[in-house]
Amino acid sequence: MTDTSDTNGSRLSHHNKLLYVAALTTLVVISMHFTSYTYITTLLDNPMNMTASEKPMMLFIFGIAGVVGMLLAGGLGSKPLQLCVAATVGVLLSQMMITQPGMGPYMAIFEVFIWGLSISVLIVGLQGWFLLLSPKHPETASALLVTTFNLGIGSGALAGGLILTKYGNMAILYFAIGLGVLGLMSFSLAGWLNRKRTNVLSVSRNAQHDP
Repeated sequence: MTDTSDTNGSRLSHHNKLLYVAALTTLVVISMHFTSYTYITTLLDNPMNMTASEKPMMLFIFGIAGVVGMLLAGGLGSKPLQLCVAATVGVLLSQMMITQPGMGPYMAIFEVFIWGLSISVLIVGLQGWFLLLSPKHPETASALLVTTFNLGIGSGALAGGLILTKYGNMAILYFAIGLGVLGLMSFSLAGWLNRKRTNVLSVSRNAQHDP
């Protein structure tokens, strides 16, 4: 009886650690996106050099890419953490591509498409990840995700606005890139904690089944 209680306590402890890391990671990667996306029309001006007539089409492409990303994520949702990492890399690469000089219209379309697809996949992946971490309390996990997501939106928009005012358009992208790298490091921590939890539970189950 004592062993079962310890095991349950261990599970709860590890789930909490992972949820805290998941919340922190979500804050970072969503801030990464909204630091730059909040000011996407400004970025379409410079450095992407889009004309006023081209901007609506670029935003439309972003939206279409989001739909494609959602459909794609639906078929790959069995491993949400890996999905989140791949999507974060996609958003990060899209930010890095914008910083390259001499971007032509086709490269701009490609970049916007990758960005829109990746952020959509990331959102779906985060939802699946939180639910996987807390299957017995999905409402609590969802509430934590929504709260952290909204905080990321506000934090990213605020940071982007302050940086834009003081340092200009390119600084927004560099800051977002830095957040993306930090987010990938946080995902690595989550993966390490998940492997550690799996090993602990495996050892505990084996001990219970030993004669």
